[in-house]
Amino acid sequence: MEVFERLMGEGVTEKKFIKAGLTGPFQSLKDDHTASANLLDRWYVNFVTTRSGYAIILNDIRIIFRTLLVILKAKGI
Repeated sequence: MEVFERLMGEGVTEKKFIKAGLTGPFQSLKDDHTASANLLDRWYVNFVTTRSGYAIILNDIRIIFRTLLVILKAKGI
């Protein structure tokens, strides 16, 4: 809860809209050190609020496969 409150104080409001899960854009790009969690959260919230359900499902499937590749390659550890 402390981290959530700190992020809210810093103006990072995307955490209000994204529930914690097994994976996400940040986890699927762990080997890409240029990506920040806050930027990817902001991108994901924008994506799911502007796209159709079909596009969201396809994107989520892509995230799952990218996460599996990160795990199999043992990247981002």
